[in-house]
Amino acid sequence: MSTNLITASPETTTQEATRLMAKHQIRRIPIVEKGKLVGIVALGDLEVRDLTDQQALSEISETSESQIQH
Repeated sequence: MSTNLITASPETTTQEATRLMAKHQIRRIPIVEKGKLVGIVALGDLEVRDLTDQQALSEISETSESQIQH
């Protein structure tokens, strides 16, 4: 089980969620409201509009795939 989970709230924008996922190299982010899980956003759920965000998401996928192969 993981500790220090990275979470977002229902008010978190897709851009903020994308940045959090890129910063922490994660593919899914739990959406929490009042201490309860209300959803999960995955990379595939996000529509990438900004080239920088698209590159960051691509790097997450590449990093995760290389970790699986090792």
